[in-house]
Amino acid sequence: DALVMYERALELIPAVAVDRRLEVRLASAITHVQAGLFTPAIESLEELLPTLEGRQRFDALSARGRASFWLGDAAGAHRYWQEAQEVAETLGDEDLEVATMALLSTAAAMDGSVDEAIELNERALELWRPGARPRDFAEAHLWSSIQFYWKGDYERVLTPGRLGAELGEEAAYVEGMVSGRAHLGLGLAGLGRHEEALVALEQAVTQGATFEVEPRFTSRATAMWAGVLRELYELDDARRLDERAIALGEEARFPGSQVSGKIDLLMIDLLSGEVGRAETAWPSLWEAAGQTKGWHQWLWTTRLRHAKAEIA
Repeated sequence: DALVMYERALELIPAVAVDRRLEVRLASAITHVQAGLFTPAIESLEELLPTLEGRQRFDALSARGRASFWLGDAAGAHRYWQEAQEVAETLGDEDLEVATMALLSTAAAMDGSVDEAIELNERALELWRPGARPRDFAEAHLWSSIQFYWKGDYERVLTPGRLGAELGEEAAYVEGMVSGRAHLGLGLAGLGRHEEALVALEQAVTQGATFEVEPRFTSRATAMWAGVLRELYELDDARRLDERAIALGEEARFPGSQVSGKIDLLMIDLLSGEVGRAETAWPSLWEAAGQTKGWHQWLWTTRLRHAKAEIA
């Protein structure tokens, strides 16, 4: 609905009102990123960036980096978020500098530098001014929860996961509403609290189905839900959810849930004794992981090496 309103606004704003048109075009481009509509968002942001300065340029670079991140373009995410850092430092704006710190923590996690990512993000959360950039604040809690999960510190996943969901609702930030609960579910499963985990993950998927334009975070949460069921050896239900996650990922053109879902199916094959089928699937998945050039590459290659050992 917001995107339609922005288009209507641009029809009404006179061509001579250059600054006002620029403001609306930037808001529309950022909303495209929030909606997961990355191709038109990237086109608009690339056109706008040469004309933007100050906070507007920071917001555009931040959004452009997010589009790169969710498309699996690690190099692009690094580039745009580093440029955002330069803008923040030039402006001397502490709120922007802290928000940049959280973004750069995500860039570090893309490289598999989880300890560095946690250190940066925890520092950002400590310095965050109350009420400043609420969506970014919710997002920083999402990064925190998943980073602690990768570290295996499941107890510390719970608080930022819950806060990510709650802050997401307050800020009308759909990623927080979906992924906060999904990360909470992962942390609970890591602690052996599977019944609570399944409730949180089902809530995450329900929220995504209700609010997402493109089912990117829904597909991701669905794959996580399947993983918890696999741990409980509910293999038929896990397979069904993984297949659903892959289909949603294809719909959203999101490689994350596609590759993760297919690795999960390979693991289910191994648990079911279908070793030959797993062995057949492995090479193409290894190639897919290698093509990501960053992002979850370190995580997927670790899982696939584990699967290779299981096959042997």
